[in-house]
Amino acid sequence: MEPKERKQGLLKAAERVFAEHGYHCSSIDAIIKEAKVARGTFYRYFNSKREIFAHLINDYFDRIEKRVNRINPQSGQGIRVQMMQNVEGVLLVLLKNHHLTKILLSEAVGVDADLN
Repeated sequence: MEPKERKQGLLKAAERVFAEHGYHCSSIDAIIKEAKVARGTFYRYFNSKREIFAHLINDYFDRIEKRVNRINPQSGQGIRVQMMQNVEGVLLVLLKNHHLTKILLSEAVGVDADLN
């Protein structure tokens, strides 16, 4: 398996584990068991549970941010139409990624003060 695929497998496994158990009740052991990899493989890509969690959340925010376009009052579309397109784009990301949405809504706040 290619390193990029292995890293993606770890991220998907962490996503499932965090969504099911929450951040505080999840462990690296649970993530590597879900990903079916050795502990050393985890540490090849991530230094800690917090780091993989931050990676998931930051990547998710990036995907959401890409769906929001600046409102341009001078465009041929009205402001309301542009706002609705932004809302629809964000909702589409939220609905397509139910594990990450659950994590974002229930776990991302309160992990620690430095997580941004």
